[in-house]
Amino acid sequence: MSGIITMRRLGAYGRWGNSLHQYAALSTVARETNCEFQSPQWIGDHVFNLSHHVVTAQLPRYEECYDAEENPLLPSSTELVNHDFHGYAQWHTSWWTPMRRDVWRWQFVPTNAWQDRMAPAYRAFASAGNTHVGIHIRRGDYGQGGVYDAITPVEWYLAWLKDNWHTLDDPALFVASEDMALVQAFADYRPYTVETLGITLKAEPYPYYSYLQPDLRSGAPHLLDFFPEWLMLREC
Repeated sequence: MSGIITMRRLGAYGRWGNSLHQYAALSTVARETNCEFQSPQWIGDHVFNLSHHVVTAQLPRYEECYDAEENPLLPSSTELVNHDFHGYAQWHTSWWTPMRRDVWRWQFVPTNAWQDRMAPAYRAFASAGNTHVGIHIRRGDYGQGGVYDAITPVEWYLAWLKDNWHTLDDPALFVASEDMALVQAFADYRPYTVETLGITLKAEPYPYYSYLQPDLRSGAPHLLDFFPEWLMLREC
């Protein structure tokens, strides 16, 4: 190994989606620069078979830079070597070459426990049709007026389905949302949910995850046990 790249604050820059992206990007840079990637225990350790090293190195901080429009500036790979990364690592998608994109396929493999839990739902959905369409309708802390949290109206999804459903080969629709009332908007398409596919959600928080305090206080399974929905969306 020629050096180390760390992200001590993995999990502090956004939550699940952001953390997953940061882990993918930084572990990819580490591999390309022949470095060891170190991170703290994070929610990804709960669901995937990962082989990273727990962070021990004390490295100088690398602060992500942005342009005038708040787009992150892509650092050179060597800039990150022997530094502790602070930022989102959501670089322009052109950075994700086909070889780099493979990391999403081979690195994020669910543990045996998760595969066992999801197996009945996978089988049920596989037999439901030939074309699996997934829709994720997130609300929660989104829609508060910030530049990054604009909400896609449900009507846009319905318009797309109306225009395209008949062109698909034996389609089946899966809808993921923390608001079950929104699922009813798709009733004409007989949507599947994790519950209808046989998954019982648990009112137990995952370890190493930065939940919103209102979500924790609610004790709502849909807000706490979100991985079954995410894993089903991977099947669409």
